[in-house]
Amino acid sequence: MRKGFVPMIRKKFYLVFNLNDGSTIETGFKVVQNDVDAYTINAVIFDGSAPIDYELISSATITYEKPDGKIVQRDMTVESNMITCIVKSNEISVLGVVKASIQLYGEDDERLSLLPFTFEVTKDMISPPVVESTNEFPILQKLVQDVHTIIPMLPEIQQIAFEMPGIIEFFDAAEVSEVQRVANENIRQAQEAARQASIADIINQFNNLVTAKQQEAEVIIARDGEANLKARLDRDKQELSSQLAENVHVINMYEWGLIPENDNSDIINQKIANLDSNKTYKIYTDEIYCVASPIIIDNKKLIWTGKGGLKALAGNEYMVVITNCPKIEIRDLTFDGNTIASRAIDIENSKKFEFNKLSVINVGNAGVDNVSGIFVSYGCDGGIIKDCDISDILAAHNATGISIDNFRNNTKYSKYINIEHCNFENISPADDADGIKILMNGADTYPTIRDCHFNECKKRGIKIQTRQATTENNVIINSEYAGIDFQCGYGKSINDKIYFNKPDISSDNAIAIGGDYCEIVDAELINTSNNQAYADGFIINNLSGTVDLNSLIIKNVRFDGFRFPFIFSGINSIDKLIIKDCKFNGFTGNYVFASPLPTINNLWFQNNFISSLSEFWGVFAGNSFGKAIITDNIAPSNMFDYSPRTNFNMHNNIGQRYDIIKGQRISYEANIPSNISGSAGNIYKTAKKGDICYNTNITVLGSAGSQYIVPYWICTVDGDGSTTQGTWLEVKVLTGT
Repeated sequence: MRKGFVPMIRKKFYLVFNLNDGSTIETGFKVVQNDVDAYTINAVIFDGSAPIDYELISSATITYEKPDGKIVQRDMTVESNMITCIVKSNEISVLGVVKASIQLYGEDDERLSLLPFTFEVTKDMISPPVVESTNEFPILQKLVQDVHTIIPMLPEIQQIAFEMPGIIEFFDAAEVSEVQRVANENIRQAQEAARQASIADIINQFNNLVTAKQQEAEVIIARDGEANLKARLDRDKQELSSQLAENVHVINMYEWGLIPENDNSDIINQKIANLDSNKTYKIYTDEIYCVASPIIIDNKKLIWTGKGGLKALAGNEYMVVITNCPKIEIRDLTFDGNTIASRAIDIENSKKFEFNKLSVINVGNAGVDNVSGIFVSYGCDGGIIKDCDISDILAAHNATGISIDNFRNNTKYSKYINIEHCNFENISPADDADGIKILMNGADTYPTIRDCHFNECKKRGIKIQTRQATTENNVIINSEYAGIDFQCGYGKSINDKIYFNKPDISSDNAIAIGGDYCEIVDAELINTSNNQAYADGFIINNLSGTVDLNSLIIKNVRFDGFRFPFIFSGINSIDKLIIKDCKFNGFTGNYVFASPLPTINNLWFQNNFISSLSEFWGVFAGNSFGKAIITDNIAPSNMFDYSPRTNFNMHNNIGQRYDIIKGQRISYEANIPSNISGSAGNIYKTAKKGDICYNTNITVLGSAGSQYIVPYWICTVDGDGSTTQGTWLEVKVLTGT
């Protein structure tokens, strides 16, 4: 190169390929016809989330199919981190869209074609075409076959096209290279703008992919548990934008010289402590590393992921302790307590944390107390725990899969924590072990637990001792005290399913309620074990003293195989009790609501189905009511032998022998009530003046000329309520015959 010569300015197009993708890239690049050696194509290739090893490529070619059907093939230059070529004039001699693909060759002439891409040739506004369009690749048919092999659109997309940290490193290197080659600051700024435009093109590819694939993707369950593939793409697009905006530094733990089977805690702690708290790091862990003391993560911005994890060695009580972190995400890792550690992860004062796809196993043993798979303390507002498997958690006393507790600072809380799509298995012992335990007394913390599965969480699946809690779409199997225990100011259960199917399980209740306001909607409570004499559907209780409850709402709940669907303990009164659209099947007790019954100020009992295995004595084992509406229910026999007259509206119930409307009791008999004896006549001992009993066996009485019928009888003297029925008189209607 002669002295003082500056190379021709070229526009660089950056393309990112992934060997796992299968869709044509519409780059949006535009070139001008007749430009000479003005454009460079730089191709970066990934295999999944990692760049390929370019040393394995012996040579590479690029093949162009021009709008007029002619073919051009060029050699490409293989560099250490990309493959490059200069676009010649023949490739852009024809206006329109040019389709191109890249072929990679190995030492033994094996060939791999990358997915095709397109760019557009636009009109030269200065001079007419001066380059004749010709073929420069003689084996046209072979190229057509290759192109047809690589361009079909796949109906399902398995993986996102690129992993951002590698792209960021590449573009950083490209920018440094440009600064070194271009002395003029204006030219440097122009090429920087071109680099930004290239990044925008990458984001456009995500937008186009989402738009083109949305309809077919609605039926694809995404790999990471999102509702559909569009949700996965939206999430990855958001991560892409976030990582472009924030410089994420990538570290692989194997670079730290760790030995998996040795104690690596000192090295890991030293490396993490040395990280700059103002920068964000992404740490990959692809081995299971043993640790004998806690890994301390304090005041860091960290994304920790990989295919490995940690395993506790002797003396390690807490495996990971996280404090004061403005950003902490842990994904896809395994934490094996090795029956040594009493806590896998302990997090405190770290808002919006995310634990995703973790496996937490073998935590605790029968000789230690207060064991948790994951322990969340105060100051962790907005945290998310999802798609985690938590199993084999054991303690002498107090074992939990996930515990949210503010005992370290009872004036601070962790609010709005979501636990989703998690699996809890084998949490012991039976007298004190919960899948999830939330203890944030006195605060509106709004936890949400949805779409989780609990099996053999021995005492409770879920215990909530805070205000404003919601459980939804959870399945809880064989939790012996209660599937869900609401001890909160407001608790709502939606579409939860609680099952007892283990022989001889000593279960107590499906749901325990001790809060001021609770609502249970669309639940299934089913007991198929053989201990139905002891298991109840709901227990509404107070653990210390007696209290008054504000509201209890039960809608569309199925009860199967319990002793009593409802029992009460320590409850003086309930201001509002609503039971609607429920099915009470196969219970062995004599009542739906067992004794002792609290005072119920306002009752709404509607459209329920009752089918008991024992002799049915009624809905309520007591009669302390204020106002009540009881309509449209089906029962095997009389639902109420006695009911108050004032503010009591009861009608249209199958199985009930009488209605009450505005204080008047209306019954239906084939004989005058005073002639009905035994237990069937007991209801008429509480008859009041004005009560009516309709005749269901009307016949014409009297002699010709004065015949009549008796449509009903009316009570004229009250019964005494215990031994003597009321007095009844016939009401006669002449027939005119």
